[in-house]
Amino acid sequence: MVASTVPNGDEAYAVFTSIGGENDARRLREQEREEEHRREKEREALKQAEKTSKQVILLVVLVLIAGAYLAGAFLVGAYFGAPGISKGGDAAAVNEGNDQKPADDTTSESPSSDPTMAATNPPSLSPLYPRNTLDDCERIARGVDVSLQSELIPKFFDIRMDVSLTLQLSDLSEVVEEMELRIQRILGPRLADCPNARRLRQTDWKRRLQIETNVIGNARFNAEYQPDQSCDASAPSPCIRVVTKLNLFLKGEEDTLPLANRITSRFGEQELTETLGLTAPFNKIEVVGVTAAAPN
Repeated sequence: MVASTVPNGDEAYAVFTSIGGENDARRLREQEREEEHRREKEREALKQAEKTSKQVILLVVLVLIAGAYLAGAFLVGAYFGAPGISKGGDAAAVNEGNDQKPADDTTSESPSSDPTMAATNPPSLSPLYPRNTLDDCERIARGVDVSLQSELIPKFFDIRMDVSLTLQLSDLSEVVEEMELRIQRILGPRLADCPNARRLRQTDWKRRLQIETNVIGNARFNAEYQPDQSCDASAPSPCIRVVTKLNLFLKGEEDTLPLANRITSRFGEQELTETLGLTAPFNKIEVVGVTAAAPN
């Protein structure tokens, strides 16, 4: 006969309590793991939200920068594209839809001599010609032939100028020769749109002339004192009248009026004595008219 042992009540209770404690501990550990997992997900969600927020802020900043750039580009384009008016009345401005009668296409006068020369709707110079080389620009400044001189088309103008002096001179030859030399060296390359030939700001250059063009391949000046002509009454005394004959050499056919406007604009950008760097006996030089002329 085999004897069996059955735990009494106290022992059974102890075993039951031990098993229940292990189960509680297991559930507690599982809850802690779940809680830790939940907190980890919250941290990851927070990091993702911060990353998304930074990306949104960066995108907004980029959009603002792009908007500012486009607005600036629009304003610059509007500034360069707007018609300009140079000192002394640049007749090259284009007035679309204006019903005024166009000025004669053979003459460009400053306001002091002929106010009717404020031309409306003048023909525009073509921007399709190649730019002059630096070597050709140096040749223009010296008043000699350029590399393709034989292929250029001549066109002739008279520039009437009132030259006021600081004192009365009996011999004017040196004065006129010095002025002619400076005009050739400084304004010749400017007429031909030579790079680095002018000191006026590039933006101001574009604003005044409306367009860029390289149609003028060469320019030669010949200044002549006119003893039988008088200066305008508004010119400071003593004053002499000088006619500077300008021979333009073009890369293609162009109308007279826009060329006359170009000459008026270049000569009228600022006081000519400052442009040419002339001091005493020069006081003031003013262009009073630009007229198409017959071949010399």
